[in-house]
Amino acid sequence: MKKLFSIELKKILRNKLTIFIFILTFCTALAFSYLTTGGLYSSRVLPDGTVEDTQGILALKSAKEIEDVGFNELSPENLKPIVHKYQDILNKYGTEIPNDIYVKEIDPYSNILKIFPQIYINEDGTYNYDIFKTITDEQIDQIYETRDKTVEDYIRSQLPGQPFAVEHVLAMNEKVDTPFTYYPLLSSWHNVLAQISIMLLILFFYNSIVIAPIFASEYQSGSIMITRSTKLGRKPLTNVKIKVSILISTLIYFVFMMVFTAVLLILYGIDGMKMPIQMIGITIATPMNLGQLYIISIVVGYLSMIVLNLVTLLLSLKLKNSFYTVIAFIAILILPNIISSFSENGSIFSFLVDIFPTAGVNIYTALCRLNFYKLGSISLWSPWIIMLSTLIWIPILIVLIQKDSSNKDKSKFSYTGR
Repeated sequence: MKKLFSIELKKILRNKLTIFIFILTFCTALAFSYLTTGGLYSSRVLPDGTVEDTQGILALKSAKEIEDVGFNELSPENLKPIVHKYQDILNKYGTEIPNDIYVKEIDPYSNILKIFPQIYINEDGTYNYDIFKTITDEQIDQIYETRDKTVEDYIRSQLPGQPFAVEHVLAMNEKVDTPFTYYPLLSSWHNVLAQISIMLLILFFYNSIVIAPIFASEYQSGSIMITRSTKLGRKPLTNVKIKVSILISTLIYFVFMMVFTAVLLILYGIDGMKMPIQMIGITIATPMNLGQLYIISIVVGYLSMIVLNLVTLLLSLKLKNSFYTVIAFIAILILPNIISSFSENGSIFSFLVDIFPTAGVNIYTALCRLNFYKLGSISLWSPWIIMLSTLIWIPILIVLIQKDSSNKDKSKFSYTGR
């Protein structure tokens, strides 16, 4: 069996299309790493008083320097001087703050200042952008207690009639570490997480191109009639092909993620991963930092890669044509987006998207949302459904592939092994 595994593996790895996909995977990882800098902006005041704006990778160095506020812990003691400075500027200039003053005195703290309107909200639940006109030191001292109250009100408004879900989310929120930590380049790390879903879909597509011929090419050439009539035909051969395809998918995935992650660490460093995800959404109750969220997204993405690999194999068996297999696979990738257009949180359409083989691409957004499915007296959180369904799909698809392959053997080929 080891020899057969080696033969199947070499056959795929030596294929020019496979080599091309690996090169394309490497280049795509570099491209997406670069694209994470797209939302990065930096402004600085030149000696002559003019403001110079830069964007993207050109803004990286200056953004690191500008956004380094001299501390990382957003304690009330560290927040007060920032608020006082902003209040002094508002009192002096009102809403007509000169551009050079804004860039020099306010912009470095903008990611920190924006949490105040989200915490000290208006009675109707909208952000209170006028909070800086009235906020006191006593209110700043209570910023995290106020946030907890804001989060609780938000949770109860989003999950009416689901006491189990409310209690679960509130329990999660109690585990959120405070005071929050802050590091430069928050917007870039946010871009990284926002891009993961599209990156995974592209990787799934690349993988399908490599995996589609594994069964289909043998049907097209007729060689399957020979290989399946040998001593190692039927189930053993199918199992070898499954293992080889999983190894190929793993290589494609880790080539991409290793290159992508390495470039990210070179560009941004590792400190930004320590920021809590509450810095990108103050009402998020999940007790994680950006690094943990990134790792979970990568792990669940890998499991989804395996699931979609098995889907491709099954399509290859069913359709017996590589081109049709890839077209059908693309349709499977697109279908959840069509279903999503009909879905609301907790709806049957939303549930279908969360149990679909591609659901793992949405784990980042699922961990940041309050999407629960009510089941009697309990409620099931969307990330649980996504991770559980992803794991369940793997054995189901393996059994379907083995069964389908065995049925085709019995109906079309004779077994003459000795």
